[in-house]
Order: sequence, then C-alpha cells, then structure tokens
Amino acid sequence: MLMMLSIPEAVSEVLTPFQVLFVQQRSWQKGQALLVGALMCQGKRTMSRVLSVMGLAQERDYGNYYRLLSRVGWSGLTGARILLGLIVSLLLVGQPVVIGIDDTLERRWGKRIWGAGIYRDPVKSSHKHKVKSSGVRWQVMQVLVSLPWSQRVWGLPFFSVLMPSQATPRVGNRAYKTSLDWAAQMVSQVSRWLKRHWICVGDGSFGNAKFGWACRRHGTSLVARLPWKANLYDFAPVLTHRYPGRPRTKGARLPSMQQQLDSLGFESGAFHRLRWYGGTQALRQLVTGTALWNVSGYPPLPVRWVLVIDPTGQQPPTALFSTNLMLPAQTIVEVFVSRWSLEVTFQEARAHLGVQSQRQWSKAATTRTTPVLLALFSLTCLIALRLHALTPITPRTTAWYANTELTFADLLYAVRASLWHVQLFSRPALLPTLALFPQAEREQLIHLLSSS
Repeated sequence: MLMMLSIPEAVSEVLTPFQVLFVQQRSWQKGQALLVGALMCQGKRTMSRVLSVMGLAQERDYGNYYRLLSRVGWSGLTGARILLGLIVSLLLVGQPVVIGIDDTLERRWGKRIWGAGIYRDPVKSSHKHKVKSSGVRWQVMQVLVSLPWSQRVWGLPFFSVLMPSQATPRVGNRAYKTSLDWAAQMVSQVSRWLKRHWICVGDGSFGNAKFGWACRRHGTSLVARLPWKANLYDFAPVLTHRYPGRPRTKGARLPSMQQQLDSLGFESGAFHRLRWYGGTQALRQLVTGTALWNVSGYPPLPVRWVLVIDPTGQQPPTALFSTNLMLPAQTIVEVFVSRWSLEVTFQEARAHLGVQSQRQWSKAATTRTTPVLLALFSLTCLIALRLHALTPITPRTTAWYANTELTFADLLYAVRASLWHVQLFSRPALLPTLALFPQAEREQLIHLLSSS
C-alpha cells in the first residue's frame, strides 16, 4: 500500500532530503506516509487517526508504524540540521540568520509519561493568577524569516529539546540541567551546523550574563531584555604604566536605566520608525550606549544597551541589550520585536497541527513526536512556498470573514488540497466513481477534506 502513495512534486521536493535519516527504504516509506498523514489529518494527531486518513485502518502490521517512533533508529538531531539547512538555503540566501529561542509547555496527563512534571502554565496564568499544569517542557529554536505573502515575521521551528523535570530519573550521576543549560547546549550545536555568525534572540529569562557568555564563546550575538536594575559600568581605562596588583576589569559606575530615563528630555535620544508587532510601524525614542554588565560570579559582560521609550506614554519603557557592540540600536529593537512570532507559532501548532493531542508515553516516542509536529509547521510553509511559486495562494474569505493576508490556516489548506487532489483524482483507475464527479462537486469535496 505504501508503494502506491503518490504526493505532489512540491511536497516530494521538501520531504526527500529527510530520506537519509532511515537506513531501510521501507522505514522511509512508513515515515513519509506518517508525515503526509499528519498533514492531511484533522483534530488529534494520534497514530490511529493518521493511519485511518491514509487508508491504512485495516493494515494488519500496524504495529510497525508505532515502532517507527519508539524503536527504529533515526536521529532527530540530524533531521533538525537538515531542516535548518533547507530554511536557510530557501529563505535566507545572503541574509543574516536570526534564530529565536523560547520554552513552551505541552500539557500531558499520565503517570508514565517520561519527563513530565508540574509547571506554571504561561497560557492560563496571569500576573495576578497562577495556574499550574501537568506536562513536559520543550526548548524550541525557530528561524525568524520574512515570507513573500506576509508583512510580519514568521517563526519556523527546526530544533526542539525536551527538558525533563527534576523528578525524572537520570542516568548515573548526571546533574540536573536548567533551561539555560539546555539553551547553551543548543546554541553550541547550531553554531557547529551553520559555521557562520548568527543572532540569537530570547525573552527576559535569557537576559543574563551566563547565557550571554555562552553565546559569545560560540560566536553568536545575543539579543534579549535587560533587567531594569542591571549594574552597568564603564570599560576599564587603558593604563599607560604598569601598577602592582591585578588590572582593573571595569571602570566607573554608570547610571541605571531608571536614572537614564529620569535624566532624559524630549529632545534626548533619537526617534526611529521601527518595524513593530504584527508588521506595523511604530515611532519610538531610542537611547543607547555600550557598557560592562557586572553580574556576581561571572566576568563583566560587554553589551550594547538600548532604552526604548514610547513618546505617547501608552507603553512602559523597555531596556534591551545585545552582546554585539556593533549592532545598531534600531536593529536590536526590531530583532527583539520579531521574537513574538515564536508565541504565534506555538499557538498555531496547537490549534492546527495537534500538538499536545498525541498519546505516546515512552521516552523515545515522547521525545520524537512533538519535535516532528512542530517541524511540520516549517515543512508546511516550505511546501506552500513551492506551491505559491507555481500558483499564488490567496486568502480564504467568506461573506462574514474578510482576510487580506495569508495565515497559517490558509497555507495548511493549500497543502492539504494539493495532497487530497492527488490522492483522489490523479488515479481514476483506482477510484472510477470519483472521476465522474463534476468539477464543482470535486472542489466542494476537496474543500471539506482540507478545511480545519
């Protein structure tokens, strides 16, 4: 049955590079069938639903598909490297590579789920109300790119790592890794893959000296939120004569962010029209400088700090920093603003790709399924890019819903429509009844099967 699987050329071109992950051809055929089935499936992404949508509900050897996730040896790390190479080669030729990093909680319930724990749920919680949920935490890296059909920046996931809870048994005497430890390890791995300079952007949890020094060691520039009470110092003066004792590591104390804000006038700093959230434009006053960020336990970290001020006073001032002293202040702010695309991707993956609806509980299956589903977001965008080059994809509209810009739901609809069209109407000898359908009824059938 797998030998009869036919897929559009645009889908095949994107999926073929991942064939090297599997030693046996039959394993690759099963893996390709599961990927296509996960794209065509709606609702929960359980193995039974994926097999059913692929017409394999009566397959007697259905256990082989389960073993593809739990036992068959294939490397998710190699898959992440291949996906990163595809994104960079197709979308970032001659452009700087900006990668966002953030953690997300996949809600899962069950006593036997490997790596699960009880965490604060950022989606359900607020500043005044804290909600805890059972699940597993993922550290995810996404390439931030501009796509031809959208004005906003999109985040394409390619590298996901499960961070086990402290209660998870560890092999030998291995120490527990914090989220920053995992993030530093991921930065090291991506630097070896790219072999070029790139920019890493994170939220306030990554704005610390430990992670900043980890990025500098691997030739990466970090952009993150600067703590409002950060201790900033001038650079150590250059000595013309040698004095006894250790040389100074920092100079005089610099004003804090609050002191900088209090001393500013309306004409202080420069006003810039920035690329803001949602692809809009915003006017902001930027004050910047270079300094040494002194944190106890670490050498002073050289940073370029940026104070972002809203002239209208509607939003509170924000402090950002970059470990690249030569990065312009406007670029630092726009890179940090693009980080919000990570949250959009997480929400779209939960809504349309069935993330946190799977039911695996073993270590191998748990650590493989969610990264594949998140990678489907990027694969969908790459396939849609091929389809868009052949026939421009247009937003789906109704009498009560007018949309002028393509969303991920529109891209997924276009990819599903191309898959269903090939499955149902490209082989009239297998499905002679469907071949007799009028064109209008064919389109209606494709619409019902492809809509989320």
